[in-house]
Amino acid sequence: MRVLVLGSVRPAHRYLERLGHDVALFMFKSEIKPDDVTHCYSDIHIFDDECQLDSLLDIAKVMHANNPFHAVCCLHDNMQHFSIAIAEAFQLQFPVTAHSLETSICKYKTRQLLKTSRLDNTLCEQVNCYEELAQFIEEHAGEFILKPLQGTGSAGIQRINSRVFLADVITQWQSNKGQFPAIIEQFLVGEEYSIECFSESGQHRVLAITEKLKDESNFVELGHAMPAAITTEQEAAIIDFIKTVLTVLQVDNGPSHSEVILTSEGPQLIETHTRMGGDNIADLVELTTGLNLIELTVDQSLGEFVLDRIPQDLPKKGYAAVRYIAPVFNQNTCFESCHGIAQAEQPKHVKFVKVLKKQGDDMGLVRHSYDRTAMALCQGDSLAHACQNATDALKQLQLHVSWKNS
Repeated sequence: MRVLVLGSVRPAHRYLERLGHDVALFMFKSEIKPDDVTHCYSDIHIFDDECQLDSLLDIAKVMHANNPFHAVCCLHDNMQHFSIAIAEAFQLQFPVTAHSLETSICKYKTRQLLKTSRLDNTLCEQVNCYEELAQFIEEHAGEFILKPLQGTGSAGIQRINSRVFLADVITQWQSNKGQFPAIIEQFLVGEEYSIECFSESGQHRVLAITEKLKDESNFVELGHAMPAAITTEQEAAIIDFIKTVLTVLQVDNGPSHSEVILTSEGPQLIETHTRMGGDNIADLVELTTGLNLIELTVDQSLGEFVLDRIPQDLPKKGYAAVRYIAPVFNQNTCFESCHGIAQAEQPKHVKFVKVLKKQGDDMGLVRHSYDRTAMALCQGDSLAHACQNATDALKQLQLHVSWKNS
């Protein structure tokens, strides 16, 4: 089978190669790596990050006319709108629809649709400029979250108290990649969890509920642990809620990654994505349930029915956690090297340790997920044990930095 793959989720590419498929790759320039050219792609086309749909579609049409594609595969929502258009042009199936992608990417549309379905009563508004934001704050008292209308990686998220001088807050927000249009919404109080789900023909299976660790000052995620330590009643409430949310948002096929706050009134949605969770959450799912989300997604994209491979009840076969370090340095600081990885990976319960910075990278303020320095993925005999193992592994690392001339 000839498969057009869009995006950089490379384990999916390797899986397609192992299956013996002819794989052509479309990827953004910022995501390409030197090693990509050594793999068995029949074609590689690299596009500027700002390229328009017509550019990809024109090239795909020429390729399809000479050697037709049988399937389109894309595991990340930053290229799914390209994938949908290409699949439609060639009359091929694609798990994600334009409607579900647009609704999940635009946080305000998500809220409005859930509000119409009586699933959400969170006070929120889309604001297109400073004046609209100031008017909203003047009319409503309390604490709010300001975030981009479309965004990932914890970038551009700002907590706002109506009693704080707004201009100073906005200056800080804009320095953290915040920009208009944005959504401002009521700050929800409670523990945060993510829900990893897989859908097929409108039926939903919850694979895992993930416990999250965040820096409360900047909302950067510093860890995930699975399965979450919640009661049976809380688990049932979250599962029922997220299945209803996915149905309303028409996320009928493929993986989804949803984030909720478990408030005193029950679960409330933060956002949903038509893809797997990042931050090695797919690895956590496999370690704790035995289910490979990447293989399920690829197989469904190739036209297979996969729901029967997923238990109806939430599977739990172990405990795993990922932890990150994100030290804050002077803004003139650069990353040089990291020692101690071999020692950190020595215990059997450590799956791997990874340094996320390369030599010369800035080591200044931590404002979003891309500012984190290193991570460790571990298993354990309990949830607490898995978390502690990951924390202990990171303690073995010795970071070396240098200072730039100002």
